[in-house]
Amino acid sequence: MLRLLVFKTLTLLTILISMLTQSTIYYPDTNSTEKTDETYDGKPFFRKHYGKPHPFLDYSKQVELRIIKILMQHHHRNIVTYYHIDTNHIDIEQVDSEKSNSLYNPVITRKDLNEIIEAMTNVKEFLQALGIMYVDWKLDNLGKSVDGIYKLFDFDASGLIDLTTMEWELKPNTLYWSYNEAIKNGAQTPKEIDDWSFNYNIIEEGEKLLQTKNE
Repeated sequence: MLRLLVFKTLTLLTILISMLTQSTIYYPDTNSTEKTDETYDGKPFFRKHYGKPHPFLDYSKQVELRIIKILMQHHHRNIVTYYHIDTNHIDIEQVDSEKSNSLYNPVITRKDLNEIIEAMTNVKEFLQALGIMYVDWKLDNLGKSVDGIYKLFDFDASGLIDLTTMEWELKPNTLYWSYNEAIKNGAQTPKEIDDWSFNYNIIEEGEKLLQTKNE
C-alpha cells in the first residue's frame, strides 16, 4: 500500500513538473498530444495545431481565430493569454487541464465549484459584451494557471454576434452538442443559447460531479 502511494505521488509530481517545464502540442484532428522543450519567451506554452484541412474542423478554426484576435486586444484574468497566431496553429498560456495533464481533476470541493461558477459568470458577461458567445461551456475547457487561477480556453465551438442586431455574425459549428441541445430546450437567441449552456454544463453538471465525488 505504501509503495503504491509513493508511486502515485511520484507520478503526479512528475506530471506537474513536466507541465511547468515542458510545452504541450495538441492535435484536435486526432485528439492527441505530445510534449516539447520549446518555449515562448522562456515559458512553457500550449500549442493547438490544427493539422490538415478537415471538413468538420475548418469552420471551427475560422471562428476561433476571429475570436482570438479580439481576445488578444481584450484580456481577462480568467481567460488564457494568447501568445501567437499562425496560419495553422495558436500558442497560448499553458494551464493545468485535461489536455496538458492526464490526472487533472477540475472539481474536488464545494469551494472549488463556487470559485469556478463565480469566475466563469464574470467571464461569460465579459465575452457577451464583446459579442462572443462561448456556448461550449464545460469543465473540460477550464484549467488552472501556475498561480492557481481558473482560466477558460478553447473557442472552436463558440460564435460571434453583431452587437447592433444581437444576431449571429458567425454561428457556432452546429455539429457541437451544446448549441443544438440549447435549442432543443427552448433557447432561441444567441444569448439564450449561451446562457442555457452555461447553466447546464457549468452549474448543473458541476453539482452532479460534486455529488458523485462525495458519495
